[in-house]
Amino acid sequence: MSRRFSLILCILGMTFPLFAYAKQTTTWDFVKNNAGQWSVQGLDQVEVQSSGLHIGTAHDGAILRALDTPRTLDILRVDFAKTPPDRIDVLWRVNDAKTEGFHQLALSTPMAWVDGNTVIVDLSVAPVHIGDCAVIGFAFPAGTQATIQRITATTYAWPEKLWEGWKSFWISDNFSARTINFLWGPILRFTSEGRGTLFQYAPPLGWSANVVFYALLFLVGLASILWCIFHRDKHAFHRGALAFFSFALCLWIFYDVRMGTELLRNVESEVHSYFLQPVGSRQFGSFGNFYPSLLSSVPSLKQKPRFVAIAPPETMSRILYETYPSRPLQNGESIEGVTTWFIYQQPDITVDDKGELRSGTTVLAKGGHILQRFDASSFLYQTL
Repeated sequence: MSRRFSLILCILGMTFPLFAYAKQTTTWDFVKNNAGQWSVQGLDQVEVQSSGLHIGTAHDGAILRALDTPRTLDILRVDFAKTPPDRIDVLWRVNDAKTEGFHQLALSTPMAWVDGNTVIVDLSVAPVHIGDCAVIGFAFPAGTQATIQRITATTYAWPEKLWEGWKSFWISDNFSARTINFLWGPILRFTSEGRGTLFQYAPPLGWSANVVFYALLFLVGLASILWCIFHRDKHAFHRGALAFFSFALCLWIFYDVRMGTELLRNVESEVHSYFLQPVGSRQFGSFGNFYPSLLSSVPSLKQKPRFVAIAPPETMSRILYETYPSRPLQNGESIEGVTTWFIYQQPDITVDDKGELRSGTTVLAKGGHILQRFDASSFLYQTL
C-alpha cells in the first residue's frame, strides 16, 4: 500500500509543474486611469475622458505601447464604449533586432471578430509564428470617432493551449447545404475565445487535427524502423510492422469515434429541433424555419400563376421547386394582378396599421393583411 501511495505522490509531483503554468493577462483600463503611457502617432484628437480614451481624427494614425516584458500574445481584446468602428488594424513589433517596422492585421480576417462592443483578435492561429511582441498598437483610419474603455492582452500557457486544443477537437460542425459532401473538422484552436467561434466562418480557421495524426504516424513508423534496424533477428520486422499497424488501427478507431459522435450529435440536434417540434415551431438545420414557413404558404402561393417572393437569394431555387407551376416574379416584371407576397427574413419590410406593405418609406402594396406570420421578419401577405 505504501508503494502505491508513493507512486501516486511521484506522479502528482511530476505533473504538478503542468498546473503551475497559468495564462498571463494584462489590462490597460482607460476608464479607471490605469492604462499607463500610450504614444499617439498621426491622430488629431485623442483625449482621456470619463468614458475612456476618445479618438476623433481626420487623418490616419495609431496608438502604440511598449510591453513591460516582451512575450508571445495569444488574445487581444479592445472594449469600446459603443459599437466599434468598421476599420481597425492591429499592430505589433516583434522583439527582434532584425525586424523593422510593424506587422499589421486588418479586422476583416477570421482571426479577428466583433462581440458586442468588443473587438477580439486571436493571434494564436496566425499563419506565421509571431514571436515575442515588444510593442503593440492599433491603427485607425481618417474619420474615426470611437472611445476605447480598456485593452487586454492575454498569453496562454502551453498546458492550457493543449487543453483548449483537446476540447476543440470534439467540437462539431453543423449540418448545412454543403455538408452533403463534407464536414469541416476536426479543427484545433488553442484559446477559449477562438474555440467559441470555431465554425462561425467558412472555412474555419485553425490547425487541422490531421496534422497531429500524421505526425504521430510518422514518429511511430520511424521508431518501428529504428527498432527493426537495431534488433536484427528474424522476428524484428514482424514485430515492428505489428506495432506500427496496431497503432494506426487504434488511431483510426479513435478518429472514427470522433467523426461518428459528430454525425450523431447533428442527428440528435435535428431530431429535437425539427421532428419533435410542432409544425409551427420546427427549425431545420441552417435553414431555420424556412421550410415550415414555405410549405405552409404553398396553398396560398399556388392560387395564382404569379406571386412575389422577397427572400435571401440562396432560397429562391427552393421556392421555385416547391411552388411549381406557379412561380415568383422575376426582376422587371409588373406586379399588376399579384395578390400574394411571401416575405422571408426581411426585417426592413413591414405592414403598417393601414395594411400597407412597406420597405422603409416605400409602399410596396396597399389594402392587404398578413395571412400568416412565421417570425418577426417573415410572413405571408395578401391584398384584398
